[in-house]
Amino acid sequence: MSQDAAAHEDAQTTTTIRRVKVSIGVVFSAKELELEIEGDSAHVSEHVQSELADGKGNLVLVDTKGKSVIIPVDKLCYVEVHADETGGAIGFGF
Repeated sequence: MSQDAAAHEDAQTTTTIRRVKVSIGVVFSAKELELEIEGDSAHVSEHVQSELADGKGNLVLVDTKGKSVIIPVDKLCYVEVHADETGGAIGFGF
């Protein structure tokens, strides 16, 4: 194995997956949408702000399971981007 290949393999094994919880309120909906998205909170916040900048179009987010959520920007009440989480939750919540 070459030195570059070994370095690449080491980098892959030490990579930590960051996940962000996003909560979205939609006009005329009593239920809040909750998604878990891979990335850091700064990157997700920038994406949301850029989509909302012109007030037209759709906010498109893809969760960790590959599900796409498409929401017309004019129907958004709020978007909360929660603190970064490392990995996934293990166990049960009480």
